[in-house]
Amino acid sequence: MANWLVDSKTGDYQMLAGNPVQDDSLVTVAYLLLKTPRTKWMYAPDVTYGSDYYSLHIRVKDYSALIEAGQRALQPLLDSGRAKSVSVDLTNSARGGAELKISIVDNSGNPQVFNFTPVGGI
Repeated sequence: MANWLVDSKTGDYQMLAGNPVQDDSLVTVAYLLLKTPRTKWMYAPDVTYGSDYYSLHIRVKDYSALIEAGQRALQPLLDSGRAKSVSVDLTNSARGGAELKISIVDNSGNPQVFNFTPVGGI
């Protein structure tokens, strides 16, 4: 299943000659799951699609809430059988911001890793 490639820094689709770039990795799927507020996207397949980051306060003192929200958001990758494993870790935090390291192992055993800044800035 192909997806359109999203630039994680701008949130925009990457384009080539006026057409969206296709992406077969699970990174784009994970990025969209993490960035989409749960129950707020009219095209979501069900109420579990998306994340709860929008409901978390920017000044989170317990960063484990971000990790748990990330794990819940990415659970559909495991439930659908598209990934063998998903892990979410805190890699960097600063006053009012956090960065998560997302590691996904697809069904072929290929690891895919990216950093995600859900709340605030680092």
